[in-house]
Amino acid sequence: MSAAFDTINRNKILTILEDILEEDELRLVRFLLSNTTLETRINKADIQAPFNSNIGTPQGDGLSPVLFTIYLEHALRKTRTVMEANKLDTFHRKQLRNILDTHYPTLISNKSLYKICNETPLSVQIVESRWRLFGHILRRDNDIPANRAMQVYFNTLTTKFRGRPSTTLLIILNKELSQAFPGMKLKTTKDLQNLQSLAQNRGNWKSLTGRITEFARASSSGEFDAGSR
Repeated sequence: MSAAFDTINRNKILTILEDILEEDELRLVRFLLSNTTLETRINKADIQAPFNSNIGTPQGDGLSPVLFTIYLEHALRKTRTVMEANKLDTFHRKQLRNILDTHYPTLISNKSLYKICNETPLSVQIVESRWRLFGHILRRDNDIPANRAMQVYFNTLTTKFRGRPSTTLLIILNKELSQAFPGMKLKTTKDLQNLQSLAQNRGNWKSLTGRITEFARASSSGEFDAGSR
């Protein structure tokens, strides 16, 4: 997971934070991400002078995990609808066919394509990553920003708004949970507490995530044999 911190686009995370933070708080994050350097080491020996870095977040800083969580949540939320997930899978299959140099008039089913490439639809990988991250957050202290935000969210659900409700990440999680486990849901603070209790046992959470992932895989199987797209 630590290597993933090095992939964060700093301009992108700052753009995301503009809608969340006050100007003074945003200025502090900019300061954290500015003037950072890296150096290359082999067997603990420096082989190159430090050089400036313009991607990623500083390792060991307490704010870096929070920034990474916000960045990842934004990325996962971008693929929250079935249509968006299907577009992503279509693009993924196109690249796999390019790698195999398989083009019309040569046809290969989507199911065979994934099997030959030893790949899984990206939409299924996203579901699995979403629930693994969710479990990690639930195991953390209740005072971290992500858990506090969920508590506020459920405490304000009684407020009625006009129009169609927004598709939030928690709504997506509830849908995926209730589809795989008809008797379970994520609609109230009590439901959240039940999942927090379940997440403390990593084995139980792994089983829950596995079943939800398999349900997502089965749901996407209709796409497998839809032909070459």
